[in-house]
Amino acid sequence: MLVEGTRLLEANQAEAARIKFETALKLDPASAEAYYLLGVAHEQKRDLSSAIAAYRNALQYAPKMAEAHDRLGFALGQQGKIEEALREFRLAAEHKPGFFEMADGGTLFLDEIGELNPKLQVKLLRILDGVPYYRLSSGSHAVVGEEFR
Repeated sequence: MLVEGTRLLEANQAEAARIKFETALKLDPASAEAYYLLGVAHEQKRDLSSAIAAYRNALQYAPKMAEAHDRLGFALGQQGKIEEALREFRLAAEHKPGFFEMADGGTLFLDEIGELNPKLQVKLLRILDGVPYYRLSSGSHAVVGEEFR
């Protein structure tokens, strides 16, 4: 259902997509992804109140879904709720993994390192050596795995 609904969204058929997502929610009422996509469908139809409700439902089941925080912030901003929008954008930034976190246990392609400032090259080398680092959006340590290449 979700794949079909997503294809309909891409074809700008928001109403048909909405029906698919609501059907998916009847089958799995705790599907954060279905709520998120339902919010996108409502947003395409310019129904911001329903989009906001759907994004909030998605976050109820998946509180760290960065995409839902981001879209909710955008919808709230459109309604003039700036303080709430900023809070959602901040939460989106906190929950979105950075490039190093996404590459943990895999490969991150870095090109033209020699063009970087030498101080930044030293910092990058420390991360590649596995030294813990701080994420900019939080005060917690993020540790790069040993299989990082």
